[in-house]
Amino acid sequence: MLGNLEAERAVLSAVLNHPSCYGEVDLSPAEFSVSSYSLIWQAIQQLEAKGATPDLISLLNHLSPEDLAKCGGQAGLINTVDSFASVASVAEYAGIVKNHAKRKAAIALTRNVLETLENNYQNWDAIRPKLEADLTSVLTQSQSKGLVHISDVIANLTATLNQEEQRVYPTGLIDFDRIINGGLRAKKVYVIGGRPGMGKSQFAATICRNILKASPVVFFSMEMEDLEIVQRLVATEASIPQSWMSQRVIAETRIGDYFQAAETLGNLPFYIDDAPGSSQGLSNIRSKCHQI
Repeated sequence: MLGNLEAERAVLSAVLNHPSCYGEVDLSPAEFSVSSYSLIWQAIQQLEAKGATPDLISLLNHLSPEDLAKCGGQAGLINTVDSFASVASVAEYAGIVKNHAKRKAAIALTRNVLETLENNYQNWDAIRPKLEADLTSVLTQSQSKGLVHISDVIANLTATLNQEEQRVYPTGLIDFDRIINGGLRAKKVYVIGGRPGMGKSQFAATICRNILKASPVVFFSMEMEDLEIVQRLVATEASIPQSWMSQRVIAETRIGDYFQAAETLGNLPFYIDDAPGSSQGLSNIRSKCHQI
């Protein structure tokens, strides 16, 4: 069995003995390897969503007779609570549970990839899209959750209300930030559309420059070469006309601004990949980002 039963019991016991530590645990019921533990955690989340304290008494009253029997009855729940572990380590135990769940999911998805390779005799281009999708799922653990009850989603929402890791990166473009609720967020994809020559690339470059104040940036360009990208950034940083950079002619009175801008940008954690679009697959982009 791919799971750590001691860690799973420790998480359940810690939360049931000290409900205040619930917010330190970022787990879904599916990440528990034992069905009874999964059922207990689901009940704890439902109690939290209703604003009830998820202790042993509340849990016994909340579970249906059928679900209680699946958990080993009242004696089974008491045994789980009695396997109490340090509350200070609950996040560490939850991390162990999550890591085992990720391994289990990765193994299952990897088996799907092998099955595709073994049972499909089509040409490579025909099966490549499915393989790439499956391998991407292995790397990101982005598997389908199936049907999820709204109470479980509300419980997850409540648990993340005051977490600092829900970080927002302002783009520096006030109106745009207002539209996207304050700035860019992790694990989100933003698509900016426009006709040729409308300034999409400059828009993206400006966002990158402002995000660099808080985080490294990787700029993948399928059209412009790295030199063109950098000359736009330098012109903006130095407040000089883009045409000067294109023509490689800078007024003598502004040459100092150019060198100052070049030095400032050169010290930033900014990386560019201008490989052709055909080679910029999602897995390739992810791999290069992991190098930073």
